[in-house]
Amino acid sequence: MKRRQFLLSVILVVASLLWSSCRLWANSVPSPLDVVKSGTERVLSIVRQCAPGKPLEDPRYKQELRQMMMEYLDFDEMSRRALGRYWKKQSNENRTEFKNLFRELLFKSYVERLDNYVCGREKVIYEKQIIRGRYALVRTKVIGYKDTDVVVEYRLKKKPDGWKVYDIIVEGISLIQNYRSQFRSILSRESFESLLSKLRKKVQSGQVADLRPKG
Repeated sequence: MKRRQFLLSVILVVASLLWSSCRLWANSVPSPLDVVKSGTERVLSIVRQCAPGKPLEDPRYKQELRQMMMEYLDFDEMSRRALGRYWKKQSNENRTEFKNLFRELLFKSYVERLDNYVCGREKVIYEKQIIRGRYALVRTKVIGYKDTDVVVEYRLKKKPDGWKVYDIIVEGISLIQNYRSQFRSILSRESFESLLSKLRKKVQSGQVADLRPKG
């Protein structure tokens, strides 16, 4: 579980750069695969600002990556899907607060984990893309991550300003489905305000593991 969560940290950061890469294409609209492929090397150039086998030391990379995540990831779609049927029941005010808290939870859960990233020499193979209307799936494989190969799938939605990621599946585990399971478990027993309270505490404390009570 820890290995998958850490890899997801790296993958989310990769995703954060794809949108800015897409904007550089002045006269054409890149395909989802083009976007994923063109952004990957750029993000690796940031997270590999250290010698092989050594951790990242310059903390300035975090703010840059956070800003790129803001530009690239579709937090509206991510928030809506993470809440599932509970999304429609909420006021605009509750939706906005949830989206802001959920975004910060993702930042702290995955960008902050990169403090433990040790520079390696992973390679990414871009296997295929499937486009169905406004939605797309891009399938990749990370080769040589801690001596294993890991399948990573990006789910994207076409917005007025280009393709944006709304879910990432690592080793068959969906980021959004994982959070939706946690939120559903809480909301089946408690109020929405209780969920917001839990999120506030998690974000403020920095302890952003599983939201559900143990046992």
